Amino acid sequence: MHINNDHMYHGAALTQIADRPEFKAINAFDDLKARGAFRINNDVAIYIKHAAAPTKTVHAEYLFGFSANNCADVRELENRCKKVFVVLVCVHDKEICVITSAQFNKLIADRKRDYLSAYGKDEAQPTILVTARPRSQFRVYVNQAKKKGALIGELKVARNDFPSLLFLP
Repeated sequence: MHINNDHMYHGAALTQIADRPEFKAINAFDDLKARGAFRINNDVAIYIKHAAAPTKTVHAEYLFGFSANNCADVRELENRCKKVFVVLVCVHDKEICVITSAQFNKLIADRKRDYLSAYGKDEAQPTILVTARPRSQFRVYVNQAKKKGALIGELKVARNDFPSLLFLP
């Protein structure tokens, strides 16, 4: 079987999950189109995306685009599991950032609302940005439309949240 890049980057996240003592089982959601959706144990779902390298700008941001189908997949996972997380693999820095589906939904909604206000139409693929500066927490946010350098909804995420956050009660 041919190995795609996403197999390797998803595997990096899945291996860290499988190494946890609380881990019991992992299964792909075969009936979803998303290749990065997995059920962990019985009640946790994860949706994995990866970005190969940060931008070459001063902010060195990883860009994670989410199509309407991607957002629909996350909503479907919320219907199936008690806890849902979006796992963002920052390949170049060899780091994994995790946010809850509630945080994900808020970031996407904030960006869509701002984009609609600025351009009068829906954005086809909103982008969540992550910075992974050395010796610092991840910064997760969306950009404000039509305003260079302005961001919306910045979250600070501890580097050690993944994968422990998935197993908290």
